[in-house]
Parts: sequence; C-alpha cells; structure tokens
Amino acid sequence: MKKTTFLWIDDESERITASKNLERSLNIKVIFEDVRGKNLAETLQRILSGEQPALVLIDHRLNKVSEGGIIQTGSTTAEIIREKWGDCPVVCVTAVRLEDIELHKKSIYEEVIQYSELSENYPLLIALAKSFKLLGRKRPKDINGVMKLIKVPRADKARLAAIFPEELKTNYEDKSLLITISKWIRHTFIVKPGFLYDRLWAATLLGIKEHSLEKVQDDFENAKYKGIFADEGNQRWWQSRLREILYAKFPTDESKTTWMLGRKLPGITKRDYSACYVCNEEFPETVGFTDQTAHTAKQMHLRCSVSHPGFEKALFFEEMRMMKAAE
Repeated sequence: MKKTTFLWIDDESERITASKNLERSLNIKVIFEDVRGKNLAETLQRILSGEQPALVLIDHRLNKVSEGGIIQTGSTTAEIIREKWGDCPVVCVTAVRLEDIELHKKSIYEEVIQYSELSENYPLLIALAKSFKLLGRKRPKDINGVMKLIKVPRADKARLAAIFPEELKTNYEDKSLLITISKWIRHTFIVKPGFLYDRLWAATLLGIKEHSLEKVQDDFENAKYKGIFADEGNQRWWQSRLREILYAKFPTDESKTTWMLGRKLPGITKRDYSACYVCNEEFPETVGFTDQTAHTAKQMHLRCSVSHPGFEKALFFEEMRMMKAAE
C-alpha cells in the first residue's frame, strides 16, 4: 500500500531532522525540499509538474533562497501551489511569532504552526491530510453532501443547515470549495462551542471537572465527533448526543439537569464535582474567560460571568462569556 506523502519546503537545512522525526512518528513519507540558495520559482515549477502530495509544509520566511528570485515568502509560495493543487492543504511551520504574521498572510495557509510546537500538532496534520483526501474523493455537491462528511446527528441537521455560510450554499463548482469547507468547519463549526463541545464544555455539561472527564468518556464514545477534520489531539463531542446518552442512562430522572445526572455516573465522586471558578460554589452552568484579554477558560456560573465583548453572538452557538468584574 502506498504511503501517505508530505512535502516540506524550507530554506533551513537543519530542519531535515524534524522532517525525519515526522516521517517516523506518523509512518509516512516526507520529501524535504531544501531551497536554500535556489531560485524558488524554478524549483516550484519542477515540484508542481510532479505528483501532488497529501499535504505541504512550508516555512513562512524563505529569506535564504536565491536573491534574484521573485518569490521569497511562504505565503506567496502557498498561493502558487493552490493554483495548481487547489485541494492540497498547505501548512505553515515557522519560528516567527504568530502575532507578527499579517492576518491576510495567515489566512492563505490552511494552518500556521510554531516550529517549536510541531510534534504536538502531528494529529492535526494527519487530520488535514486524511480529510482533504476524503473531500477530494467524495466532493460534496450540496449542503447534504457536506453534512454526510461531518456525520451530523439527525437531531442537529435542521439547525446546522440554517447556519451554513452563503458560500457553502451555492458555489459547489468553485475550485476553492474544499478550502472554503475546511476553513468553516475548523474555524467556526469545530472551534465555537455549540453543536460540538471540547473537554471543558463537555465536563461542565456533566457537572464534573475537566480532568474528571477521563473517568467517564468511554461511556460517551458514540458522542465523539468523528467527521472530517476530527483531530485526536483536540477532541470534540456532539452536545446533543452527550445529552441523549446521559438521559438514556437515567431514564427516570429526566427532570434533573445534566450537571446533576453527570455526577451519578459510575466512578464519579465528590472530588470530581465541578465548582465555579469565581465563587467556588457548585453547579457552574457555563464556561468563561478569566478576563477580556485572557485565553484561559474556566467553569463559571452565569451569574458570575458576563457576555464577552470580543465575541459576536451566533445562532445555535454558545454565548462567549468572561468573569464578572469585582464590584
């Protein structure tokens, strides 16, 4: 069976060691294209005349290529690659601080990863490669085709169809369709809590601490998101299925809240019970950031939090909240 192939374009020769580590860890083939001192335009012409890989990794600053070349950035290279290989994910691997890369240039890549965090993102790379391959083989012709690839539960189909972006309602012949689908699924549908919950949101729904989810997550295996772009390093669960499974376990307790029922699951003790980050009382119903600029989310009561001004409210997604300021 032919191995999955990644192409890595870089002008830092020492990164070939990282490419070998990637190759061994994922049991794939990685072709490392060292472009130091080379004319990148000519090199790209040769590369694009060959077989398309499953994924392309590329440095953002290619400032060690030939000075006479007209291409010296990863983002420009990514745009050229996309012209030929429109359904190939291009991932930026860089030592540049992410905040120092212009937003427009970031958006050109499928993903931007800090070089120092590459190994932590191996599952993401595999998810991207497999999902784009599946999208290419089963290219959707309409919204229903996308839903099949997402594996949407029947209970969520109508709501999800109502919030599909306009560009995914009509332009199914567009050559950039797969990129559009990828960006919406990964940066909206998966990231924003609502249809899907991450570990913290799932634990909060069950009335337990985040780390305590490990004790019961096998009971909710059928709630795990397994559609395209599912990332084993950053798992998600269908909110609707979490509720269905929980209430099925306690059919005579349907009047009780999920965070009360979750505490009755086998193996859960009082030490596992969730508590509000702000007041330390039990039964926090939501998740909020510790302040307006923080990236740290905690379990909180609605009464101990306020709407976060940095996030817009979106239909069928959870309201993003932050800790209420001390009075």
